[in-house]
Amino acid sequence: MFRGKSTDPIVAIATPPGKSAIAIVRLAGNGVIQLVAPCFQGKQPLTQAKSRQLIHGWLVHPERPDPPLDEVLIAVYRAPHSYTGQDMVEIFTHGSPLLLKQILRLFTERGARLAEPGEFTLRAVLHGKMDLTRAEAIHELIEARSTRALETAIRQLRGDLFQKIRNLRQQLTHLTALLELELDFADQDVEFASRTQLLQLLNQLIQEIENLLGTYRTGKALKEGIPIVIVGHPNAGKSTLFNRLIGEERAIVTDIPGTTRDYLEVEWEIHGFPVRLIDTAGLRETTDPIEQIGIARTQQQLKQSFCALYIFDAHNRTLNQAIHDLTTLQQIQTCWIVLANKVDLLTPLQQEKLQKEYQQSNLPYPLVLLSAKTGEGIPQLIETLRQKIQQEYNLEEFILLSERHYQALSQARQSLLETQQALQQNLPTEIISSILRHALDALSILTGEITTEDILNEIFSRFCIGK
Repeated sequence: MFRGKSTDPIVAIATPPGKSAIAIVRLAGNGVIQLVAPCFQGKQPLTQAKSRQLIHGWLVHPERPDPPLDEVLIAVYRAPHSYTGQDMVEIFTHGSPLLLKQILRLFTERGARLAEPGEFTLRAVLHGKMDLTRAEAIHELIEARSTRALETAIRQLRGDLFQKIRNLRQQLTHLTALLELELDFADQDVEFASRTQLLQLLNQLIQEIENLLGTYRTGKALKEGIPIVIVGHPNAGKSTLFNRLIGEERAIVTDIPGTTRDYLEVEWEIHGFPVRLIDTAGLRETTDPIEQIGIARTQQQLKQSFCALYIFDAHNRTLNQAIHDLTTLQQIQTCWIVLANKVDLLTPLQQEKLQKEYQQSNLPYPLVLLSAKTGEGIPQLIETLRQKIQQEYNLEEFILLSERHYQALSQARQSLLETQQALQQNLPTEIISSILRHALDALSILTGEITTEDILNEIFSRFCIGK
């Protein structure tokens, strides 16, 4: 896994690469305060500094103290009251990449080694400062791509998931203890747990786990973003709408049909929920081989999207074409929002007539009148999208973000279902207890109470260095 022992002095830059006003160099491990102390000149020796108190001074090379490396602030954290549970030092220095290299060289020459990705957080787990779900939440927090993903990661960091799993484990542990107690008195034919009550408890636990598993689809969407595709015929206003929604000129807009020949994708956000907005090639018959590939990719994007925005030119009266397209395309995608574009060129009477004609088509999709050019109707489109997202994804309860958590809970659920079946078949108590222990193990793996080097490698290799 990691090159050295979990007590070795390690050092890393804890701030992003590049120039900045301030950067942080972090050290942890046995003897790091004594290691840094000769390199610091301040009003008091670093070894006498109070924990969690910033001290002003100069960072120097002990053998070549003049000139100093930099003017710094330093904080010491004494074990066990630190992030890793070990002695730690944090140095707040100026964010010069050259200076930071010199500082790293200074401490590696004095015996520290460069930290590996996630090694500080791994030490926090190994020293009991946090469970594995909270450690993973730190990575999710750093990688969050939307407000909702950030909020969910914060809830996991706060311990919401750990508390849910701990409650499940406590109930399972009690259940297992009752069954194993029966084994101790097997020769007396004593039943400590009513089989009816055990089945009721199992049903309850299975339902709780299934509720958690059901949130993973939302969690996956929070991490990856919901794909929403814009489709329509050439010059309907797809690229203009795309640019309007994201607030910048990303798609080329011309009057020449077929300008967009491939799809263009950007990250977007609707009320804190991440969206992958995709502009596609125009739908039309064409002999241009490149454009044909673009149209084929449009259909592929439609199949993979959560919802599609069909946009048509309301000014040039292409409603019949839109109805025909949607009747055909609904075989590929069932979630649509129909957009009548260029309504700024229509009179109120023409807009009303357009709405009535669309209603007569009996298509089950909402119609939004808008102008991608002026922005008219855009708030209504965003609100319609928000409603569809909220109908599809439950954002009110705790949400699973991790595939690892999903797999562990799935294993626990399967073991509980097997336990349920064993009880119904009246199998021996030792078999029931053994199956139940598999469920306990799965939950323990989730929180890190049972773990392996492979699991730790997989989790912490995704972390940034310095965290």
